[in-house]
Amino acid sequence: MSETILLVDSASKFTNEVDNLQSQCLSILEENKWTRASSIAIDYLRFCKKMFDNGVIKEEYFSRVISSMAEISPIESVNTLCALLEEFNNKKEKDEKLSISVVKAVINTLGAIGNKTAFDYLLAVTYLSYPDEVLSAAREALAGLRWQ
Repeated sequence: MSETILLVDSASKFTNEVDNLQSQCLSILEENKWTRASSIAIDYLRFCKKMFDNGVIKEEYFSRVISSMAEISPIESVNTLCALLEEFNNKKEKDEKLSISVVKAVINTLGAIGNKTAFDYLLAVTYLSYPDEVLSAAREALAGLRWQ
């Protein structure tokens, strides 16, 4: 996965074969809860964010990548996920278009990880005009945060 991330740094080099290889690697890392691949997984999350923003990958796959962070990179990915949620909250404040499934994936993953660092970002969701399903997910994630 690391090699494909380093080799594929733009959408023009992104192919179905590379996509399939990365997807298989992600599945293996997630199934085995391979936390030693944490930094690679975070790099891949950032790479997928760029690809998602450019319309190269679909929201379902990006949501899956986000969700996998709970198994592969539970501690190290919190700041990256919080930054994503902050970006989405800023877009929501400006009434920009958002993928609700991607926002929910970030919220649910932060909730699954349970790190208290996410508190302010999750709380901010509850003050914005997200759909009820997002607000409910944020409340559940807030309730599941660990404070010790």
